[in-house]
Amino acid sequence: MNLKIKRIDRKRDKTENIEKISHHIYRLLSNLYSESPWTEDYIIKNIQNEYSGYYLAEIDEQLVGFLSVHEIMDSCEITHLAVRKEDQRKGIAQLLLNKRLNDTDKFLLEVRKSNEKAQQLYMKNGFETYHVRKNYYKNPSEDAILMKKEG
Repeated sequence: MNLKIKRIDRKRDKTENIEKISHHIYRLLSNLYSESPWTEDYIIKNIQNEYSGYYLAEIDEQLVGFLSVHEIMDSCEITHLAVRKEDQRKGIAQLLLNKRLNDTDKFLLEVRKSNEKAQQLYMKNGFETYHVRKNYYKNPSEDAILMKKEG
């Protein structure tokens, strides 16, 4: 397995490359969920946002996972962490998280209540639950577990 983790550099990457990456992220999300929670246009704009950071996991130059974050003042909000179904349980999500965990002291995120695998990964990395948002997610309706890591 030839796995590489790289960060998108929105200043260096050309618009065509960002559009191509956005399309691959959209396809990955569409395959993970019954419907992608993000549109391709949203992904493009999010990548170009100066407060966003995107980390890509590729095997043989094929996207298998990504981590997106928003830098908010002194904290980092994890907005999405996804790994292709056939590549889950191979440590790829942990490698993506590791790219950010050492750079910031405070992290925030939300995760579906039913996504126990993700919750376990976050707890293993020192995150703790601090709130539940009732019926936050749609399609299907589900609570969001809010988690944080400080220090």
